[in-house]
Amino acid sequence: MRRRRSHYSFLLAATGLIAGTTGCQSTYEGPTANPAFIQLSLGTSQVTGSQEAPLPFSSDVTEVTIIAETLDHNGDHWDYNGNLTVETRPAKLEGSPWAEIVDGRWEGTVSIRNGYGPTRIWLSDKGEMSPADYEPTWATGVSDPLYFEFPTIGEMNRTDDPETNHLDGEFAELRIEDRSVIVTAVGTNGFWVSDTMDAQGEHNSLFIYSFSAPGEEIELGKRLTLLTGANQEYLATTQLSFPTFDVADEPAITPPAASNIEDHCGDEMLLEGYESAVVTVSGSSVPSGFGTDPNDEDYTDYLDYGQWPITLSNGCTLYVDSSVPCPGFRPTDSLALSNVSGLLNQVWDKWIILIRDGDDLPAGMCASSQTNTETPPAPSRPLPREAPSHWRL
Repeated sequence: MRRRRSHYSFLLAATGLIAGTTGCQSTYEGPTANPAFIQLSLGTSQVTGSQEAPLPFSSDVTEVTIIAETLDHNGDHWDYNGNLTVETRPAKLEGSPWAEIVDGRWEGTVSIRNGYGPTRIWLSDKGEMSPADYEPTWATGVSDPLYFEFPTIGEMNRTDDPETNHLDGEFAELRIEDRSVIVTAVGTNGFWVSDTMDAQGEHNSLFIYSFSAPGEEIELGKRLTLLTGANQEYLATTQLSFPTFDVADEPAITPPAASNIEDHCGDEMLLEGYESAVVTVSGSSVPSGFGTDPNDEDYTDYLDYGQWPITLSNGCTLYVDSSVPCPGFRPTDSLALSNVSGLLNQVWDKWIILIRDGDDLPAGMCASSQTNTETPPAPSRPLPREAPSHWRL
């Protein structure tokens, strides 16, 4: 697998030059009241992995043994007593963000999770746990890297919290090159992919938001070999924006078949596993009375955002957005639908099937209502809407 230099490399190299230089330099003779440098080392038994053989990505806690020593301007031991700030990149810190230094030394365990790529521990004198009149030195120490594998799409997405994912808020690279990540749909402002090395329903699909139609290299059935981007939860659906991607120079293959999700309707966690995947349901109908009450929330949402409800045979409700490929289609009261297929998206508390083209609705239903035949059918991500009160902070 190709490895790229971490975006922290130059900063850390500079830090190493400052903290580690012992050659031709003058001796500092000015006043010293606080540490100038912090020397960090990993415990001798700490498993670090390597660039060639990284540790597996894990959402479980990893315990990292750290030894810290505070130094003066000359690089000699300094008997500092106080609290240093603990940080880690790129990973999430678990437990206390403070290390209490006694007589210039601290040895302890830092708990992290979701490390990926070269991951380091930082200790800094920021003065955040010091008296109000304390002047922090901003002395900083950085550990040697622990090497973790980048996560697959499934590893990134599998959580117990449907409102987030393991890399939410990160600019992250996913494990793609040695996987079979296939383009499953191409839209007006992005595209959808699925990792076919995981089973359907195993959180293995993802929407890539490119702001406009992706380049001509993104075709249905093409395999990606590189994927990075800014990870965010847009309307409760995971997506990568500002993406960088490469496409394999090989023929396109048949994307995975649509997964039937009728039995999962109403189960939030099971539906999460199919988010952004191609799904299908059969034997549904538009609810009786839809469109007859102007105060009906589902009807006003349809007028504002284009999604309309369907009731499955088991009484469960999903929603459909056909506004882009079928702009002239109007759902009517009690309309029976033999089948509906598309891309499953979450918009806060609603699960919406995003129609890709006319074939995702019963035969002829979209074509008979098409008002603009010059516009090529293509889905787009749902429009923004205000979150329900139980989703707000």
